[in-house]
Amino acid sequence: MFRATALFGSVILGLAVLVSAGATQDTKKPKVKGMLPAGFKALGLSKEQILKIYTVQTDYRAKIADLQKKINDLKKEQSREEFKILTDEQRDKYLKAKGVETKKKKVSDKES
Repeated sequence: MFRATALFGSVILGLAVLVSAGATQDTKKPKVKGMLPAGFKALGLSKEQILKIYTVQTDYRAKIADLQKKINDLKKEQSREEFKILTDEQRDKYLKAKGVETKKKKVSDKES
């Protein structure tokens, strides 16, 4: 009986340690990283100014990443629209030139 109680107590203690370790990690402030623009280092910026610049860079980095994703999506959409204009023969010829097998060829290869 004592072993079971001791084991149970050890498990509870271990869980408590894990939970407290997880809670302390959540309260840490994320480290802001960045790179000063050319010539800024020579200006003698304060630590506060440097931190603000890094924060601005972090904010804009996220915005730029979102816009880049939208640009990539628009490029894919543009390509699909352009492809719709081609005839089947033109599409097959294009794909063959690019080294891509068409679906029709894959089906015929499976039948052989």
